[in-house]
Amino acid sequence: MKEDRSKKYRLWSIAAIIVAAVVIAVPAVYVTVIDPFFHFHKPLASLEYPLDSEWYQNDGIVRHFDYDAMMTGTSMAENFKASQIDEMFGVSSIKTCYNGSTFRQTNTLIEQAVKCQPELKLVFRSLDFNRLITDDVYSIRGDIDLPEYLYNDNPFDDVKYIINKDVLFNKARNVIEYTASGQTTTTFDDYYNWNDAYTYSREAVFEDSPRKEKSGTVQTASDEDYERIVGNMEENVIAVARENPDIEFYYFVPPYSIYYFDSLSQDGSLEKSLELHEYALRLMLEVPNIKLFSFLNMYSVTDDLNNYKDMYHYGEWVNAEMLEDMKNGEHRLTADNFEEYCRNVREHYLNYDYDGEFKEAEIK
Repeated sequence: MKEDRSKKYRLWSIAAIIVAAVVIAVPAVYVTVIDPFFHFHKPLASLEYPLDSEWYQNDGIVRHFDYDAMMTGTSMAENFKASQIDEMFGVSSIKTCYNGSTFRQTNTLIEQAVKCQPELKLVFRSLDFNRLITDDVYSIRGDIDLPEYLYNDNPFDDVKYIINKDVLFNKARNVIEYTASGQTTTTFDDYYNWNDAYTYSREAVFEDSPRKEKSGTVQTASDEDYERIVGNMEENVIAVARENPDIEFYYFVPPYSIYYFDSLSQDGSLEKSLELHEYALRLMLEVPNIKLFSFLNMYSVTDDLNNYKDMYHYGEWVNAEMLEDMKNGEHRLTADNFEEYCRNVREHYLNYDYDGEFKEAEIK
């Protein structure tokens, strides 16, 4: 009797293990094959994929998609259209931005693209004005729980992806439903393009950001500010260009609105900020494969708040204009015109009549 019970127990245990293995293996295979975050492979030709998760899908895109150019950066670059890049520059491009990303996070993605895509020849990257003067070498966006299991090369923690309730019942299922509904894979024109979600006007800018009281103090740059900028620029911006001389890097400072510079004037940091931005840009001038552009002097855009939804973010027509200018070499900074650019930008923003222009903005 004991032998019979022992045999039954062993058979039951084996059956339980088999059932458990199947329960785990089937969804794991399902997620691996569909692969909504492109962790293992590029999109299957038989399926259509919604691109809707920058922080989860970008790494897989740069690893496995076919491309020879990329547009990256923050929300300042999300409204660019890959089709326009392709037409103007004769390339096949992806757009992989991170809303609110730091220079370090963006640079990590570029380094991944360089490693995974030997055909890469053009990189477009926004250098946000506020990031130029505030980021340090190790700055990361702190409110994002980055899925490291997607970004690293450790195969063992992939279990967090392939046996993941949200991925299984939402993300992978979404691909099936997306395909069944007759929709097509999101284009890189539309991927995180937020243009149509907002109103662009002077009133919208004021409503989003009430004007601050004037501080009455003037801030000055410290040695620590300069040291921080050198470290950040060298490691997170310049190094990848120096190490890849066959790739052209189109780095550009987006055109923040005049109302943003009013906020710097109000808190006493305007002159300091312009000084530090000049210092950061100067570090890139001697790298031959960096084509450096600044749109701070695109005054027809910056001084017209009807181009903006808030003090930073402009409509997609501004992205299109910037791309045309980069193609034509306009607003490009070189050793020959840099000092003139600095004088012009300083004169414009330091002497602007902010109080006269924005007197109707509510002060809080």
